[in-house]
Amino acid sequence: MKPEKLTSTPCPKFNQIKQCIMATQPTNSTPNRRMTLYSYFRSSCSTRVRFALHLKGLNHLITYKYVDCARDEHLKAEYEQMSLSNTLPCLVIYEFDGEEHDNIQAGIPKSRTTITQSLAILEYLEELFPDTTPHLIPPPSLLVSSSVEEKNVALLKRAQIKNLALVVVADWQPLANLSPVRHVTSLALEYATITHSVPGSEEGKTSDVSQVIDGWLEWSHTRGLKAYERYARSTAGRYSVGDELTLADIVLVPAVENWVRGDWGRKIEVLKREYPNIYRIFENTRELDAYKKAHWTAQSDNKVGLNNPVFNIGGTAVQK
Repeated sequence: MKPEKLTSTPCPKFNQIKQCIMATQPTNSTPNRRMTLYSYFRSSCSTRVRFALHLKGLNHLITYKYVDCARDEHLKAEYEQMSLSNTLPCLVIYEFDGEEHDNIQAGIPKSRTTITQSLAILEYLEELFPDTTPHLIPPPSLLVSSSVEEKNVALLKRAQIKNLALVVVADWQPLANLSPVRHVTSLALEYATITHSVPGSEEGKTSDVSQVIDGWLEWSHTRGLKAYERYARSTAGRYSVGDELTLADIVLVPAVENWVRGDWGRKIEVLKREYPNIYRIFENTRELDAYKKAHWTAQSDNKVGLNNPVFNIGGTAVQK
């Protein structure tokens, strides 16, 4: 009697796990890829990316180029060739043909890809370097589990992290950004010119414009703080979602600092009293070495006269 021929049936679960493992294998930076980050030292959006790069130990892979928004360099045609929206940060990825050694040496790329939204940059870096820690969002490998419950927990955590990040990125920060503030200022000046047509009323016009700008900024920041605090009540631990630093914290803390830095002492007290979860997250994150290195005071293009090797910002010593 001939032995029965054994056949194997592919296991769907095994194939699913295999595909997920293959998808999350490390993708190392190679000489065939070069990345340039266009940044501005006071940009909170740029700070997010700098923070993540230092946190994950990737900063050495980046070439920095600085754009002076105070001088409107981001609005010039030269920069617009990189960032079609004239915004910062801007990550430019150059890919070189590995077989064309001369092109690599000459700096002639095969392709150039530009990413101009900080959240997209952060997710790109997270997926390009999946083995670097901490993970800003739970990696896809966690979604493959023998337990449906564990998979649901991972999915919900990813959604919570992205939801909080988008509260800042989509709802809060755009209203307090330089472009809308400038537009509000121009509208306020136009209105003040119309309503103060009597000679000698220049002082009153300036006062009105200042009040409009201050009111707009306070409204936009307060609106964002209130929304984030409400969500964080059910998710926060040491950080925004539990006790591990995530993408949500990366985008939150620079936005909070943008709000408090104009009146640090008073606004810190407001944070403690009205936004206790945000205050705790803010204080815990500011103590991280990676955040201090990403801080605007520590950047090479810092031109606000803070030239001492070490100085205090809100009670924190920062090495320039």
